[in-house]
Amino acid sequence: MYARRWPGLRSRPIRRYIRFRVVEFASASCPSLKGMIPHGYCMTAKQLLRDRKEFARGTVERVVWRLPQPVPPCTHCFKYRLVYVEDGRRVIGFDNERGKGDHYHSEGREAPYRFTTLERLLDDFSSAVAQWVEADR
Repeated sequence: MYARRWPGLRSRPIRRYIRFRVVEFASASCPSLKGMIPHGYCMTAKQLLRDRKEFARGTVERVVWRLPQPVPPCTHCFKYRLVYVEDGRRVIGFDNERGKGDHYHSEGREAPYRFTTLERLLDDFSSAVAQWVEADR
């Protein structure tokens, strides 16, 4: 059956054990995947960004994954952790986790964050860190 849809998958063992990785989605929100991949095939998460930069006053770490399904209660397909640390203490942080959804941390307080796009998230994080550093706390 799959050999007709994917001519390169002719031998039975390869068809049975191969895994397709979906590496990019066209938009920031999850499309409906029904009918796009064969039944029984596995989609995996893809790491889009991982970096860590040391500065004189602190460290910035950014990690972003694209997931096959949203993390409840989020409606987008990203899992992220953006953090600015000074003296071993998280000063600014943006993340999402199961049950809490999108939120940010600032000076020990937690508040909801309204996610729109990944670019906007990275801009909001950068501006929050810049404001913190410029305030000379």
